[in-house]
Amino acid sequence: MGNTCTVVDCCFGLRQRQQCCFPCLRLCSYDHRPVFYSQDGKEVVQPLVAFFRPNQQRVRKLPVPGLTLDPDDLNLGLGPVEQIAAVCKHAQDNDLRVRAVGRGHARSQLTSVEDILIDMTTLDRVLVRHSPETDVHHVVVEAGMLADDFARELQHVYGLAVPAYGNFSGHTLGGLISTGGHGSGYAKKILADSVVELHMIIEGGIQVKIRRCNVSNQEIDVPFDDIRDRVRNANVRSEPIVILSTEVFRAAAVGLGSLGVIYSITIRCEPSFNIEEFRTPIEISWPGERLSGCFAFPSGFVDMYTVDHEFSTFVLHPIPDPTRGQVEPGYAVIHGIYFGGKRTGDPPASHNCCPCCPGSRGLLGCRILQNDCMATTLLCGTSCCARQVPMVTKNTIRMLSHRSSYVHQWHKVLQLTPDVNVVSMEWFVALDELEAAVADVISMAVTYGTKCQHFSLLPIVCRVLEADDFYLSPTCQSRVAEESITHYGCIEVPFLPGEYGAAQFHKVIDELLYEKYQARPHWGASHLLTQPRVRKSYPELDKWLQVYRLFNKNGTFGNTFTERCGFDDLDARKKSQSISRTRSFRRNRRGFVDQRPDSSIFATIDEVDDPIIMSESSV
Repeated sequence: MGNTCTVVDCCFGLRQRQQCCFPCLRLCSYDHRPVFYSQDGKEVVQPLVAFFRPNQQRVRKLPVPGLTLDPDDLNLGLGPVEQIAAVCKHAQDNDLRVRAVGRGHARSQLTSVEDILIDMTTLDRVLVRHSPETDVHHVVVEAGMLADDFARELQHVYGLAVPAYGNFSGHTLGGLISTGGHGSGYAKKILADSVVELHMIIEGGIQVKIRRCNVSNQEIDVPFDDIRDRVRNANVRSEPIVILSTEVFRAAAVGLGSLGVIYSITIRCEPSFNIEEFRTPIEISWPGERLSGCFAFPSGFVDMYTVDHEFSTFVLHPIPDPTRGQVEPGYAVIHGIYFGGKRTGDPPASHNCCPCCPGSRGLLGCRILQNDCMATTLLCGTSCCARQVPMVTKNTIRMLSHRSSYVHQWHKVLQLTPDVNVVSMEWFVALDELEAAVADVISMAVTYGTKCQHFSLLPIVCRVLEADDFYLSPTCQSRVAEESITHYGCIEVPFLPGEYGAAQFHKVIDELLYEKYQARPHWGASHLLTQPRVRKSYPELDKWLQVYRLFNKNGTFGNTFTERCGFDDLDARKKSQSISRTRSFRRNRRGFVDQRPDSSIFATIDEVDDPIIMSESSV
């Protein structure tokens, strides 16, 4: 691919290793046609029909080949919602595929499409704010707005806050909500739990507004059959359909961009607050292979993130430090930092970078050290001497700590390297299994590093979250074997782009955590999910697929990702069955006799308990 354009040739080979080249290459294109790159440079989307950017102003022409507007539209012009609806209708009529994209932080081909790619980053406005209840505020915002920009506008213009905010730097709100983006805290849920309503454009350009029913207002869920009839009878010129259904909302909130295009989001906010952040060094004894079963968090550590602090995160150096072996023979130490936060009425700190100022966060609190160029320098410096990587990581963790607490606004604390692009995988396990899962990840890191003589430059990150009820959320309370989970622990293993062996190490950890703890990977990070595993990991998948088939009946929003996860497989098989039945009926009417009647095929399908994991050969 790099050979198709001389402009790209000069730096394409560097992109996956030298992070400082990323912003430059994002401006490159092939034959003056825009090409979309993911943030880590490993995924490229080249839409063959159109790379469409909605305009906030009313327009009378859309840059999509073959799309013509009605005379009424030419006179009045199309607003941003109508523009997206027209593109989706055009795609349905011409059997084209459409996906919406933000800043490219989501991996695993979520945004891969061959026909039309819609860039939502041009839609970045706060539309309206209203306060239906005391101290509860609903803010309507376009889905393409960056989370950082939204947080700043909430704080400085409206004096509001999002209670479940996390390390969201560079992400769009639509992408965060669709993939289950989250912060961290024992009583905190994913960001989608703060959503009140979604304004979406589904297949055929039909607009829908989806929200839960409010029991306190004596609202009642609309039956799904009624919703189906209303959607089937609507068209691109219909008024937005208001869907009052908890069932549909639980599917659409974490919809992975596969149910339609999210135009705007209504988010539940609260009055702004400050957080006092604590960064406490921690040491955990590592017994090594001979006593691997004795690994345990220090006494009182669990209470820190379950009771003491509303917000919490902790990072651990995955390579044990053997220097303590002289004091405790046979043991080493895992170094880490615990990040805790609680609300406070104290004013924000006036300094952030200077390590000598009380309330600052040490050297790594300075943005000068938190960027891709600095990461590139570090990666180049350690690539020639892999054995020094554990020492570099250990010193980095020390720089993250500080002896004093740090007070600032709700969106300026608990942020880890916000301006550095990383390649990471993130898994969710039951909270009571977090300790054992962390021990297994560290043990695997030691084994892998010793075997391959390569260690990660970045520490592993652990978070805690309360379970939710969204069908495809990684923190969904329903799990395999009718098991219900109340809280989850999250383990993130990040690498800098270009680090040697990252993909192989991620694969080993993924297989280990899935087999032992039924871990679910984060949809927005790199993951290795396939059709059988999606079926086993999400017991309520059929409820999500019911909405998927209604909103995406002809596969307008399907792509490589939906095929790999099996979302399109069931529909394709049903269509093939219908075609087979029709052909069989026609043959019978003509008097033909088939040596292998189609009924045997249907019997084979019906006899399989789990059709989604059935091999193609059985069909």
